[in-house]
Amino acid sequence: MNNIKLPCMENDALGFDFQKRLRWITVIVVAITATAQLLLLPVLPHVLNLRDISVSELLLLGFAVWTSLVDYSRLSTSRQIASLILEIALVGCASYYGAYKIFHFLLMCLVAKASLILPLKRLIAIMATIFSVHVICSAAKAASYYQTIASSSGGILPSRYPGVLALESHLYFIFAMAIVAAMTRTMVSERRSRLRAEQLADDVEQLIIRNERSRISRDIHDGLGHTLTSLNIQLDVAKTMLDKDYNVAVEALNTAKELASDSLSDVRRSVHMIRDQEGIPFNLSEAVTKLATRARKSHGPEIDLSIDAPDLPLFKAHNLFCIVQEALTNAQRHAHAKTIKIIFDNNSDQLKVHILDDGIGFAQKHELPGLGLRSMNERAQGVGGTLQIDSAPGDGTKVCLTMPL
Repeated sequence: MNNIKLPCMENDALGFDFQKRLRWITVIVVAITATAQLLLLPVLPHVLNLRDISVSELLLLGFAVWTSLVDYSRLSTSRQIASLILEIALVGCASYYGAYKIFHFLLMCLVAKASLILPLKRLIAIMATIFSVHVICSAAKAASYYQTIASSSGGILPSRYPGVLALESHLYFIFAMAIVAAMTRTMVSERRSRLRAEQLADDVEQLIIRNERSRISRDIHDGLGHTLTSLNIQLDVAKTMLDKDYNVAVEALNTAKELASDSLSDVRRSVHMIRDQEGIPFNLSEAVTKLATRARKSHGPEIDLSIDAPDLPLFKAHNLFCIVQEALTNAQRHAHAKTIKIIFDNNSDQLKVHILDDGIGFAQKHELPGLGLRSMNERAQGVGGTLQIDSAPGDGTKVCLTMPL
């Protein structure tokens, strides 16, 4: 997975969800700031007067109205920046006419808003603009503040020079802006990452369900469906030959009984594989040999076996058997083959399974025709192997499965 970067929040539903909440927080801070100015009016007479407070309150009102009405999700990036600059200007002018230190909260709200809607480079530019407003307002009001401090302390100024105090204030403000921006973007990024993880978990769950449905469908088609079809054929033979040839009817019933037992074993094996249990023993060589013997008994084609199958886990062995069974069924029913060769070639690092027939073949297309051939290909992929099918009309069919060991 790629590393998650702090992206641009533009047209980001999650970012604007946070921005809507920040809008109300900003309005609350505006109300607190306006109230604080009125309370400070009699306390700082050298700094504040009624005319300046009235202008500052009007600017705050304009800022609150603009913040409440403007929906940043509907604005382009350039208009978002212009709107932010307007808000910074309103806060800066209100700070110039009022007690500028209580406006730090509003400036931090603007930093948080910019962090939600702007990429990093433009965010830095907006933060630089906010810092410039802070410096200008600080310089404009510094003289009045120090006059107030001197008068309240009997003419004694602080031990540190005003320039040092101003530098400390600027550094603290920069640090506060960086913290607010980092926390805001980290919060949104973490929330987005969590939502992505939840979505990924849902996608994985749906994929598992689809794969499981596909596997059950293949088991029914390749295993149970094949066995029940053969069982039905044997019962038809027994029913037809019961009055004509009793021995043939009995042989068909015996074969039907074997098929019924095999069908029950297939169902149990599928259930155990779904539960990830190796409860049903399965010998691949014996199963393929039994499959070929049964095909010969049903007056099918001549089958040449060459089996050197290694010991494999139940899942892989069962899938290989289903591939061989489907290829054999296709050669019998559709290709009308007279001779079929089944070859297991086992070496140290891979297993190759060849199923060759001399049937009528088929014209190959880009996509595998029929559910059976698609199922064979899916099973081959499921065991980490590759399936190659070569066929042409009148030239038989060659099926080759290669599986790493």
